[in-house]
Amino acid sequence: PPAIITNKPTTRGSPRSPPMPSASSDPSFGMTSDEFLEILRVCLKDYLEYSEKKLDNIAKAVFIIFDDDQNDLVDALEFLAAFAVISGMTPEEKTRYVFGIFDFDESGLLSVDEMILALRTTISGLTKLSAVDSPLESDIEHIAIQAFGDLKTIDGSMVTREKFLEFCATTPELVSWLEYFGDIDEFGVEVLNPSDKMAAELVNHGARILPRAVEDFAAMDTDSGQMSKVAIEAKGLAINIKPSAPWQNTVSFTEPSVIPKKIPATAPDVHLDLDWVHGFNAKQARQNVDYSHKGEIVYPAGAVGVVLDVASKKQVFMNAHTDVILCMKVLAMPKKKQTLVVSGEAGKLAKVIVWNTGVLGKAPEVLKVLKGFHQDGVAHVGWAPDGEVIITVGSAGMHCVALYEWRTGAMVFSAQATEQPVLDTCWTRQDQFVTCGTNHMHIWTKTGKAYRRQRGLFGKKASAQAILCAKAFGEVVVSGAASGHLYVWEGRNCIRAVKAHSGAITALHVIGRMDDGSGEGAGPATGGFEKPGGLCTGSTDGKIQLWSAELEVGACFDLASLGGVSKTVQSVNWDFANHKILIGSWSSEVFEMNDIEGFDINDGPVVQGHFEHRLFGLSVNPANGTEYVTVGEDKTVRIWDTETHTLKTMSVLDTMAHCVSWSPDGELLAVGLGYKPGGFGPGAKRQRKDGAFLILQRSDLTIVQEARDSKQLISSIKWSPDGGTLAVTSYDRAIYLYNVGDWASTAKCRGHKGRITGLDWSTDANFLQSTDDLGELIFWEADSGEQRTARTMRDIEWETQTCVYGWPLKSAWGQFDDSCALAASYRAHGGTVIATVDQFSRLRMWRYPCVADEPNWVEARGHGGPCSNVTFTIDDSFVITTGREDCCVFQWRYRMEGMPTDEAITEEEPVGSQLFDFIDHEKFARPEAVEAANADDRSKIFIMEERAAEEDFTPVRPWQRSVVAPSRPPPERLDEPVD
Repeated sequence: PPAIITNKPTTRGSPRSPPMPSASSDPSFGMTSDEFLEILRVCLKDYLEYSEKKLDNIAKAVFIIFDDDQNDLVDALEFLAAFAVISGMTPEEKTRYVFGIFDFDESGLLSVDEMILALRTTISGLTKLSAVDSPLESDIEHIAIQAFGDLKTIDGSMVTREKFLEFCATTPELVSWLEYFGDIDEFGVEVLNPSDKMAAELVNHGARILPRAVEDFAAMDTDSGQMSKVAIEAKGLAINIKPSAPWQNTVSFTEPSVIPKKIPATAPDVHLDLDWVHGFNAKQARQNVDYSHKGEIVYPAGAVGVVLDVASKKQVFMNAHTDVILCMKVLAMPKKKQTLVVSGEAGKLAKVIVWNTGVLGKAPEVLKVLKGFHQDGVAHVGWAPDGEVIITVGSAGMHCVALYEWRTGAMVFSAQATEQPVLDTCWTRQDQFVTCGTNHMHIWTKTGKAYRRQRGLFGKKASAQAILCAKAFGEVVVSGAASGHLYVWEGRNCIRAVKAHSGAITALHVIGRMDDGSGEGAGPATGGFEKPGGLCTGSTDGKIQLWSAELEVGACFDLASLGGVSKTVQSVNWDFANHKILIGSWSSEVFEMNDIEGFDINDGPVVQGHFEHRLFGLSVNPANGTEYVTVGEDKTVRIWDTETHTLKTMSVLDTMAHCVSWSPDGELLAVGLGYKPGGFGPGAKRQRKDGAFLILQRSDLTIVQEARDSKQLISSIKWSPDGGTLAVTSYDRAIYLYNVGDWASTAKCRGHKGRITGLDWSTDANFLQSTDDLGELIFWEADSGEQRTARTMRDIEWETQTCVYGWPLKSAWGQFDDSCALAASYRAHGGTVIATVDQFSRLRMWRYPCVADEPNWVEARGHGGPCSNVTFTIDDSFVITTGREDCCVFQWRYRMEGMPTDEAITEEEPVGSQLFDFIDHEKFARPEAVEAANADDRSKIFIMEERAAEEDFTPVRPWQRSVVAPSRPPPERLDEPVD
């Protein structure tokens, strides 16, 4: 049955105009019911794959609509012209078809009468189908005559085909009718909601918006956010506009008795270089793992683009994004020996970056940065076949579409797409692309300089549901649905539905003549196919299915056979020539599989990391400088190696984990369990074992002890320096102390008003300091669990400084009210530098203690959004950071160069104050005047003494203040001693 039309196209006619004369009054154009049915059977039966009975019923209903005078005849011209306008053809194809219908003598010309008849007949058929009132006949004649407007007389005048096409494309009334009937909605289409829980989660993640506040924008976007940063600073100092936090009042009593006269405000002379990244953005997007032209693996991790050479086990990075990368598409061009990548990020003013993977052995290079259009993130990007135009789709609001000529940065088209979540986009040809998502498929075709959107029609072959992915497949488009069906689209119509998987289809990869952008064939036959070309699909059921060019089923492989944590396929890429399939999984693992026998080429994943919900727990092995451990809400415990960049051991728990600590002898691991409120996704909820902790054996991660005295999240867990006591903090505002060995409870500390977030032991294992989310800093006796006053703890040495509140970090919180919240801190084992991470993805290195006014820092970025933890390896060779949302683990190579240069010593920072920065076996490079004075050059000494200020002299040492002359001092002699 025809679609129901509720809105009307633009006309100049009255809505109550009289009926229009029909060409069907001429019997030569009339069709009987039998003729009408026979034509539809011949033309549409095979195409629609309907039974003859079903097609006849539909044909009879349509015949009755066109036979409005009930003379058992319908106007053939009216029927053909109206059906052409509502078909899936492009506007140009439709107008060309209508012209051919009324060009009776096939001369390529229309007379005035033929022109009027063409418009009148076409509009008459459309109004019958849609129940829209017909415009006045005089208005239609007036529009038709406009085509001859540049002629002195219309008598005998003719309109060419080209003129007719131009007239229909530029006349507002005709454009209105073409656009309206070219994008009619469907009526009575079955709508399916995802029954697959994993499919529903993928849809939710695809529709998720990552909002960024003004403070996030100012801190994370170092280019576009500068004005916002200036506005924040213009409000004044935080100390003047907001009340002090409780810990800030406490630290004034904890200042050590003996401190240097002045702590330098200069940044520490250290260097941070990104060495390795574990994990990738598996939950932020799909189909974002690909091959370069050299066979390298390209993927996003946090805010970093990673290029991995599996053979040499090296990673290189593109680190120009300032927020998490939400989408990435690779264009490999073997003939040009180049691979281009386009990636889009989240953020208030999101950037799209075009970069290459490196040319002639060089590191990746940023070629173009596009920004200013999308707000709240870029959800999808795609390459046009010529590699010169890219498409971008916004992640919020109307999911706006933009096309860029990326080399010049010019936006050539933009439009609103839909309020429904857009889950994928792809180019079908140079002048057409598609977008798909929740219950929709949109086809965008170039018309003039713009692109016109048409809604895809699911028809009776398919159900409207979440379309997760789409790819051009020769002359048609294939899309993957949440129900596990492959939908085949021709024009705007779904012409075929193939049940391909038992789960949702999450990823597609097409091989063929445009597979690498070079126009070359895909390579030798493989996978059971007799000729090049085909399709690879991945699903939540864990299956990777190969298809021929005719969509015949080929080989089928199971992700579970590779040993992945999750069976959900997130990305597939079929390297047809080298017999490889690159597979990315939901569990942040990347495998390479042989496409003939299905075996794992690398005997394990080449990329792996944490994946679900959030990542918090991190600890280093005190007995082995190359090992560290992470735990997360994906319920996994993972031990990593800094030298080989590999995962050494992993265990899957039955409960989300939040924190972890390594025993001093390196033999045991303590893991705190529980879920921290504020997560995203259906599984983000309180756990059955919230409040429990585990003791694991390092060698095989088997459980040695399991205990539970709290019913809320274990937020921090620490072994005492002597290894005799385990301290466990909980969101129930208590600290539990246990004796190592029999695990008996020895004390319980209560007094926090907020949920405890941090914990440190004193070096002698006698005291504890803890912080909570209300800003309190409290000190405790480890033996009794009793609270100690801050004044009595000022000279206590702390084994670690992981509490983000305290005197050693009082200046790291910044001067302004920019909403900065330190997530974690860790003091280097050398004792001169402390590292902090915050919710703005910043890793900062400060001089320790960080108490100088307006201190400077060394900063590195890479995580996509908030960081959750930081630590140094035992030998201070590496800094390890974890991302709260991106679940990636970053390994930074840490180098300390020594003392600052002479230029860093100013009048405000006297020479004496730099003594705090001495490092073993390193000295200052002294200025020439100082060296001359040391050489007993009296003239230089006199000049220095005359110019010196009081603070330029070496500060008085504590022992010097204690010196008292004897009551009877011996006589002072100034002459030189005698040998």
